[in-house]
Amino acid sequence: MEKEAKNYGKAYAFFDCNAPRNKLEDYLQRRLPGEFMKCEHDFPKPDKLGLELKLAEVKEIMGCKNIDPDLLETVQRESIYSTYPVAYKHLMASAKPVPLKNLKYVITARNNQTNADVCEKLTTVMNDVYLKFGEKKPFTVAVLGKDDNGQYQPWTND
Repeated sequence: MEKEAKNYGKAYAFFDCNAPRNKLEDYLQRRLPGEFMKCEHDFPKPDKLGLELKLAEVKEIMGCKNIDPDLLETVQRESIYSTYPVAYKHLMASAKPVPLKNLKYVITARNNQTNADVCEKLTTVMNDVYLKFGEKKPFTVAVLGKDDNGQYQPWTND
C-alpha cells in the first residue's frame, strides 16, 4: 500500500457497536493520550500508536461531499461477515454478510507512515474497542485502506 497525498497514510474502520457515540469517544480519548476532537475536518493529535483518529457515524460520511468518491463507492459495494466468539458459534451457519454502508460507526485514522502501517495500527485500536464494547458478542468490523494500485481494499495481515 502506498502513502496518501501529503505523505499521510490513511485507513478506515467501519464497525457496529451498541455503545453510544459519546462512550466510544470517551473511551478513545482515555485510551489514547492524544487530543481527541469531534470536528469533522480537523484531525486530533496522534495517539500512542502515532495515529490521528476521528470517529463518525457511517450515515454522516455517506452524504459528505469531502469524502473520497472511491471510498464511498467501496462502502456501497462491500460487505463483511461478523466475527463470532465461541459462545455464538451456533449462529455462524446462518450468518449473512453485512454491507459496510449499514454499519453504525467509522473511525478514520492517519499518520505519516504507509497505508498498510496505518491499517495495521487501526486494527490494534479496533481490537481494543472489541475487548471493551463487544467481547462475547458477534462483532462486525472492516478496516479499509488503499492498496498499491490506489484501490480501497479490506485489510488483511498477509
